[in-house]
Amino acid sequence: MDHRPERIRIIHELGKPQSLLCGVEQFDVYSSGRDILLFGLGSDPATAAKAAQAHITSPDTVVRYVECPEFAAQMSATWQETIPADWLQVTPEECSPALLGASTTLAFRQNLRLFPSFWGPLLAAAQLHHLRRLHNTIPAAPPAPSRTVLLPGTENGLLIRELQAAFTAEGYAVEILSPDTITATLPRLLAKDRHALFFSVNAQGLDMFGERHHLLKAAGVPVALWCVDTPWHILSGCKAPFWKDALLFVTDASFIPALQAAGAQKVHHLPLATDPNLFQPDGETQDISPLAPVVFVGRSEFPERRKYFSGIHSDPNLLKEAENLLLRGERPDYHWWAARHAELAFWPDTPRHVGAGATEATELWRTLCLQHAQPCGLTVIGDTGWKSRVPALSDLRPPVDYYNGLAAIYRAARISLNITGMLLPAGLTQRHFDVWAAGGLLLTDNNPGMAIFPPHLVEAVTFRRPQEISSKVNHLLANPHKVSQLKALWRDHILQKHTYRHRIRTVLEKLA
Repeated sequence: MDHRPERIRIIHELGKPQSLLCGVEQFDVYSSGRDILLFGLGSDPATAAKAAQAHITSPDTVVRYVECPEFAAQMSATWQETIPADWLQVTPEECSPALLGASTTLAFRQNLRLFPSFWGPLLAAAQLHHLRRLHNTIPAAPPAPSRTVLLPGTENGLLIRELQAAFTAEGYAVEILSPDTITATLPRLLAKDRHALFFSVNAQGLDMFGERHHLLKAAGVPVALWCVDTPWHILSGCKAPFWKDALLFVTDASFIPALQAAGAQKVHHLPLATDPNLFQPDGETQDISPLAPVVFVGRSEFPERRKYFSGIHSDPNLLKEAENLLLRGERPDYHWWAARHAELAFWPDTPRHVGAGATEATELWRTLCLQHAQPCGLTVIGDTGWKSRVPALSDLRPPVDYYNGLAAIYRAARISLNITGMLLPAGLTQRHFDVWAAGGLLLTDNNPGMAIFPPHLVEAVTFRRPQEISSKVNHLLANPHKVSQLKALWRDHILQKHTYRHRIRTVLEKLA
């Protein structure tokens, strides 16, 4: 009779139940050697023995195995007794390159989903040794890092063009890794070279269980993760704690204490910036129909917002309280909503109703600001969603491409209005940098992120309550000499401290 174990359920690393699969096909094979090395025995050591037997070529073959203590502790006495008596248990520390080179390694496929912190480094070491053997690139000594940065994304993806230009200007070659092919290309690259850095925007290129992170680390390549959106929304896609070991950057410094409390070991503030090659006061001009005195460029809601927060509805009483705060010049931001829900943990299960509340407050804030800007003369460049939010709006124009046309609008506008969101309580937008770099004039709400700029410059171009917008607009329009000075001072400050080359230098300093 076949030995068919009952389906076993265990509690994995993140505290949730997981059913174990069984069968010899659940063991992946890495490399080929005289002995056998098992990474995990799975739900049934007898099945693991069958998988190993298929690779035993000599009576002298030694079978060794590593098992995760947290996994073994949940197994029954029968499971323990089924382990062949002549097998040798070894520790992760004993799995040296020499042992890997002398062994055929079989890994239980569910390991990384069950206990990723334990298995990630071991699996990465086995995979890297296997890859280097396939490519005949096993080094005699650890190779020196190259001057190449791995940048996952697409040519037109978020910040890819700016980062590529900035790294290149700092003397690095850049290899852009397409999400469609990274599974095949990254291992091949790591087998042949030791790269200077893997730089990920919003966790692009990193799988949820950290397999690529551990592979990069095994190859001696540092991993940097830059969260340019709400960090918890990005990190909720990570189902293993590998992100805590990465070099973590956030555009909003207000999240740093909570990230550190959650275990992030190396987290730093890295705001957005500008690329002066894209935004120049003397750049290309385009035929632009006359604009109203105030111009706002932006979407009425972020892409797939309704899908991301599907089925979540905020408490109407909280929304009313949020509106009253906005009218008083206070900010019911992400942290405010988190405090109202008394949330204690934001990873691995990020409470989406906190983000949903902050998003609704953002939409309310932007609507209030645009309604108060409308009497000054307002052009909105964005989607049709603005029609219902600002019924008096008469000049709504279609969106423009960020890389083609936006700089010309910033140059042509007498005042570019900026309205920050509540998802990033101290986060800045591209407009905080691009408008000034392009030679334009920015009027923006004053959030805590403005602290990175000189206070006297901030005070001249910010408002706290929507009721202040018209008086600020009228003052700026009535003082062209002051506006000319502000443009020059702001542009000089931005170009001296806030380009993407400055940001890359910060990354490289933290890396060192």
